[in-house]
Amino acid sequence: LRSGRVDEAGYDKRIEDEIRQVVSFQEETGLDVLVHGEPERNDMVQYFAEQLDGYLATRHGWVQSYGTRYVRPPVLAGDI
Repeated sequence: LRSGRVDEAGYDKRIEDEIRQVVSFQEETGLDVLVHGEPERNDMVQYFAEQLDGYLATRHGWVQSYGTRYVRPPVLAGDI
């Protein structure tokens, strides 16, 4: 979506299809608790920063979260 290779409707359709496929696989496998895998969101820190007014996600800055996991740190840019 960000790269412009697909429009929002196409992106939403792909996400819905992916969720259906993942949940269907879990049902067929016999899992008791189903999860959809959150394919619609990027890393958790960036996702929440983008949902809140007053926060921006850095574009090229990365901070080590733990182990080999890195996230884009949010920047407070206004009223929350």
